[in-house]
Amino acid sequence: MLEKLLLNFCLTVTLTYGLSLTFRGWPVPRQGREVQLRMALVSLLPIILMMFPVYLVPGVQADLRFVPIVLTTLLYGPLTGLLVSIPAMLYRVWLGGAGVTPALVSLGMLVLTAAAIRAYAGRSSHRETLGRVAWPWYVVAFAPHLLPMLLLLPNGAAIYQAVKLPLWGAEVVVSLLALSILEGRLRLLRLNHTLKREAAEDSLSGLANRRQFDADLPGLRPPDALLLLDIDHFKAVNDSLGHPAGDAVLSAVGHALPQMLRHGDRAYRYGGEEFAVILRGSGPDGAQATAERIRVTLSTLDVPELQGRPLTVSVGVGLVLQDAPLDALARADAALYAAKDAGRNRVALWTPDLKPAPAATGT
Repeated sequence: MLEKLLLNFCLTVTLTYGLSLTFRGWPVPRQGREVQLRMALVSLLPIILMMFPVYLVPGVQADLRFVPIVLTTLLYGPLTGLLVSIPAMLYRVWLGGAGVTPALVSLGMLVLTAAAIRAYAGRSSHRETLGRVAWPWYVVAFAPHLLPMLLLLPNGAAIYQAVKLPLWGAEVVVSLLALSILEGRLRLLRLNHTLKREAAEDSLSGLANRRQFDADLPGLRPPDALLLLDIDHFKAVNDSLGHPAGDAVLSAVGHALPQMLRHGDRAYRYGGEEFAVILRGSGPDGAQATAERIRVTLSTLDVPELQGRPLTVSVGVGLVLQDAPLDALARADAALYAAKDAGRNRVALWTPDLKPAPAATGT
């Protein structure tokens, strides 16, 4: 019996690992086709486990089929737990035998127990950490299993005494292992997501960084537009008020820019005191209007570290035409240079007569 129970144990761990690979990204969606597919796969796990049972007496078998059902109930609630159990219970009824009724009663008792544990433990601990901080609940969760067999079968007492402890222990241990596998996968996905975000995000301004800008730039298409913004006289702020004041200005601009953009547009810290904005489908008029709104709004920002000094920006607007996106960047840079050359604190729209910007435009 122990050998067959060990096979069921190993099979549960293996299937859980395979299931964990269906989690592909972070954050994990809570609804949609991916979740439906995952729940369908979970509903198949008990059937697979029932194909390798321990036969106690003819028509009565023991296996770890209730492990995925109890875990699902603890993590997602009793309704989901019952839904994923339907295929397994139909299969158990089809197999027939004296153990059908005890199996169905056991299912109901286990789901109810797991639902009660979920409701109680959820009040005192975050549900995502239920398996780590409340592991004794798993001992309680599987306690009702085999009790119906004890009460409903003529020789139930002998079966219960022989099987209860090893089966109970296997269910608890494999549940914790399964949960550990799933949580390990989710931690890895969360870490990868964090690393990718940090690699593409400027920590000071909170905006996407130059690396992300370079990745997004090739995706520009007409009538998109590109803005380049330069904080006027930024070097003087650093020199006279100190770098903390300069950092405060960069942070304030970084937090204000996204609030002025539409869904689909994106702001970047291009480098130093320069920022970039990609405007999707704006055309020249929309891009110029957005640039002017940004210029005016930033001039009203309250940055205490500036000690009353004005905050102004120069903005160059580059259009995306039927050519390489890098040409739009060159146009925006030429327009920015024209805005600064004309006295700063203004918006300049690229026109064909603008000269290319020098290699360094200064501050």
